[in-house]
Amino acid sequence: FENGKNAGGRIQQIYLFGAVAVLILVMACINFTNLSTARAATRSREVGIRKSIGAQKISLVVQFISESLLLSFIALVFAVVIVQLLLPFFNEVTTKSIRLDLTNPGFIIGVLGITLICGLLAGSYPAFILSKFNPVKVLKGDTRLGLTGNSLRKSLVIVQFTASIILVVGS
Repeated sequence: FENGKNAGGRIQQIYLFGAVAVLILVMACINFTNLSTARAATRSREVGIRKSIGAQKISLVVQFISESLLLSFIALVFAVVIVQLLLPFFNEVTTKSIRLDLTNPGFIIGVLGITLICGLLAGSYPAFILSKFNPVKVLKGDTRLGLTGNSLRKSLVIVQFTASIILVVGS
């Protein structure tokens, strides 16, 4: 609205596209969590060795969450570059004039906040699973110990497929 009059656009479309964006982001976080926990077996030796030389559980959790945050911020950089490259084409196809305002502090804080939250959420479960490994059993070759989250992983996959079906049916 400008001066109390409708200046164009529909708020319902903003809500719809926001909901779709949140759904896609949740699916990406679930996918990252599933891949990280599935990869836990290959990283179990690293955890076993680090624990056997005196690493504390909290330092392992911090390491894995830091890796997750680093990946999230790298993904943010790639996303901004891809949006900058494809936005002119998108504007031409949709006959809109959307721009990415990288000078707006509110936008930057929002994007960094979303990236931080996604990195923390997607990396926290794998971090706690990996840090629970028993070094003696892991170094003997029993990597099944920390992989007790199979039921959670299966339910996350179901949520992910449900969200995909909702997006396909909605589109």
